[in-house]
Amino acid sequence: MRLTYEALVADPKLMDQLLAKARRERAQAAHRFLIAPLVRLFARLFEHQPPQRYTRMLHRSASCG
Repeated sequence: MRLTYEALVADPKLMDQLLAKARRERAQAAHRFLIAPLVRLFARLFEHQPPQRYTRMLHRSASCG
């Protein structure tokens, strides 16, 4: 699509459409370059952790007789 001043003047909704498209493209780029790598990093970190055992930890004074 060739964008001209005449096209913008003839169709007032065209500017809104262009801004919405730019907003979507920025959001997709932010997700692709920022969010997705962080999600992959944390997923790898959490899959390599051994399962945690939840035990009750007592204070030293509680075990003395």
